[in-house]
Amino acid sequence: PLIFTWILGIGSRVMMLGKQYKLEKINMDGLKPPYMLRCSHNYFVDFYFQFMATFPHRSNTIATIDGYYRRPFLMEWIGAICTRKFTSDFHLVKSIRKVLRRGDILCMYPEARYSPCGVTSYIPDSIGMLIKMNKTPVVAIVHRGNHLHSPFWNFRKKRKVPFHTTMTQILTVEQIEKMTAEEINEVVKEALAYDDYRYQKENGILITEPYRAEGLHKILYKCPHCGAENQMEGRGTHICCKACGKSYELTTLGELK
Repeated sequence: PLIFTWILGIGSRVMMLGKQYKLEKINMDGLKPPYMLRCSHNYFVDFYFQFMATFPHRSNTIATIDGYYRRPFLMEWIGAICTRKFTSDFHLVKSIRKVLRRGDILCMYPEARYSPCGVTSYIPDSIGMLIKMNKTPVVAIVHRGNHLHSPFWNFRKKRKVPFHTTMTQILTVEQIEKMTAEEINEVVKEALAYDDYRYQKENGILITEPYRAEGLHKILYKCPHCGAENQMEGRGTHICCKACGKSYELTTLGELK
């Protein structure tokens, strides 16, 4: 129902009260639904910016079946389209075409998971074929700062970080008709490329929380000094190797020293 579009749009702004963020729209003048939306994925806060960016237009987001656990009716009411990861799903293809034909926004997170380390994950080549099949404009939403705020390896402890989300029209219908699926893939992958630690350095963002290295061993599990695996431990502002005793500090600028 359209009322949920308003609830999600207004609710997302309420959830972001008190936080520093910037939502920038590029090459979006005159563009109205239907179009396909491709979003980068770092943490749950991504959805808040998605809803704010598309408001007041109705959107349908593709969601994995595990997201329906204990709340299937809620997921259906907000317009989610259920699917299973990494499987061929003809029903999903039909649902996508139905959403676009009725003039709504089709939203997809092609990485299909939260980024584990703040950089772009694998994007499947089937994206190009899907875009070619539907022949509607393509928009990319890229979030910066979301991983720094809630890193996947320690998402329960948030950090004070400014957010910057860009919403860019990357392909028009005319461009899609002239391009191959492979060429479309390259455009989408380039548009969705991001690196949160580069964003941190370029903008001089200091993360001063005393727990900023906790959980870092979940991705940096191999000691660069002695080569031992699964002996690293992140505590406070340092990550240490229990095998050789080597210790590194995670600086406020995201560097290891």
